[in-house]
Order: sequence, then structure tokens, then C-alpha cells
Amino acid sequence: MSAELRQRLQPVPTVLVSVAVLLLMSLGFWQLDRAAQKRRIAAEYLEHMREGVVRLGEGTIYTDTLRFRRVRADGSFDSARQFLLDNRVHEGVAGYEVVTPFRLEEGSRIALVDRGWVPQGADRRSLPNIDVGSAPRELNALVTHFRQPGLRLGTADADSVGWPRRIGYFDLEVIEQQLGGEVFPALLLLDPEEPEGYLRDWKPPASGADRHIAYAVQWFALALALAILFVAATVRPRDRGVSRGSD
Repeated sequence: MSAELRQRLQPVPTVLVSVAVLLLMSLGFWQLDRAAQKRRIAAEYLEHMREGVVRLGEGTIYTDTLRFRRVRADGSFDSARQFLLDNRVHEGVAGYEVVTPFRLEEGSRIALVDRGWVPQGADRRSLPNIDVGSAPRELNALVTHFRQPGLRLGTADADSVGWPRRIGYFDLEVIEQQLGGEVFPALLLLDPEEPEGYLRDWKPPASGADRHIAYAVQWFALALALAILFVAATVRPRDRGVSRGSD
């Protein structure tokens, strides 16, 4: 590096631009990682859907291999203590997802079953009627992870008394205290053919990888453009006015 170039590279602007370029590059690589994750989830869904039905019982251990598997369980719904997952929007309409405890026939374990979406109504003080029969039954569902918000505002239970109880997100420790039993650590999406459910427009997880790759290209392009502008502004030609001589 020439002495003249070293003089032109002012420390503060150079450090700021270098940090900005590294940040933009890291955002690009993060988007590529997100794209790879989305591809893995979509492939996992297709693979597990081709496998047979699993019998869900007291001793079933939840691992990633059970995600997106179809399960069958014997037990009964707890109609007296249900949850309304708040702030669920369907086609622009605010509503809830009805989550009902399902007590397994063997032992005391409880599974949380998403019975589908219901509209909120004009008044939040008036909760929907979500009664369900408590007779023993065989239930068919699809296993999935509990959805968690990117930002948790307040506590999980928006309502501390009364049933059904509104919740903002799933907090298993809180739910187990309220239900008085061990809760299976995954959500069951009630099969659309099962009775006593609501709107169940379950969709396979879309890959979305192309969108993340497009974002990555944008971040990399911004990093390259910033680097080029900085180099162009720093390594500029000599002032030709000095060498023109006298006319």
C-alpha cells in the first residue's frame, strides 16, 4: 500500500464502512441459512407424511422424528378447561385457534389439540361457544411444534381466571400448572375429517427458500456496492490540475 493511499484511508470512515460491509455480508449468510432450514423442514414434512400412523400413548417420547407424523390416540376431551390462542387471523378476520386438552386413556398425560380457527366476533368480552363432548373417543391428528412468537409481550395467559382462557402463546410450564398434569410437548392438529372441530385449513410448510435467497442476494449486493463506492472515493486519480503546467 502506497504512503499516499494510507493517508487517504482515514481510520474512522474506514472502520465504519468495514463494519457496515461485514454486517451486510452476515445478513446475507443468515438468509442463506434460513433458506437451507426451510428446505429441510419441507423435505421433512414430505418424508414423514409418507410414513405410517403412530399410536400416541402415555410413554410416547417426542423427538424431531415425530414432527409432521400422523398420530392416533384414545382418550377424551376436557371441555371444561380450554384455551383460545389469541391474535390468529384468517383471510383478514381476527379470531382464535381453539386448543382443547385431550386426556390420554392410559395414565394422566394430556395432549393439546388444535381444533381449528373461530372468528373473534365484534366484542372481545364475549367468547365463542367451543363446547365439545367429553365421551371417550379415538382421535386422529398431525403432530407439529408449538408455534412461538418472535417477541413475547406480557405473560402467556392473557386471562388468569375463567374458562375458556385466552393465551398469547404456549408456555408449557404455565399450562401444566393450570391443568394439573404433564402435557405432551407438541401440538396436535385435529384431522379435518374429525368431528367437533372448526376451520382446519392445515397447509404443509412452504419452503420459502427462494424468498430468502432473494433477500441474501440483496444484502450481498448492498455490501458490494458500498465497498465499491468506498474504494472509488478513496483510490481516486491524482488531481490532474497540478500537472497541467502554465499556459
